[in-house]
Amino acid sequence: MNVELVKDQSVDRIFEFLNKEDDSFIPPLSSKVNLVSYSTKLSVSAINIFACIASVDVGHVAFYSNDKKNFKGFLSSICLCKNNKGSGVGILLLNQVFEHCLESGMKVVELEVDVCNMAAIRFYEKHGFGFTCDDSSRMARTLK
Repeated sequence: MNVELVKDQSVDRIFEFLNKEDDSFIPPLSSKVNLVSYSTKLSVSAINIFACIASVDVGHVAFYSNDKKNFKGFLSSICLCKNNKGSGVGILLLNQVFEHCLESGMKVVELEVDVCNMAAIRFYEKHGFGFTCDDSSRMARTLK
């Protein structure tokens, strides 16, 4: 499997992927945010990386690495097409987050996860994240 990682800030591409994979989020992303507004925010403010196989988007990650005061990166969303879960694409995207955050001087990456999304929680725990004390939906990983 040849996976190409592409950094792209295109609001249309972000919206198209998130809209197509809306039901992959638990609960669906559209039940929490307006997808057009959220895609626009990610396009303008976050770093967006797509995972592509044969020129088809199969994964997307959006994150921030600009908190120079607290040195914390924030993983806003990570999503894979249903048939690519368990294929290693998720860790490729997550490693991009870690690399970019380290290069930007971040010491920690944080995220929020729905407590009902056990598959996501297991994925994050497997890759070094743990729940923080101050919020039952917030996880963090120290970068090395």
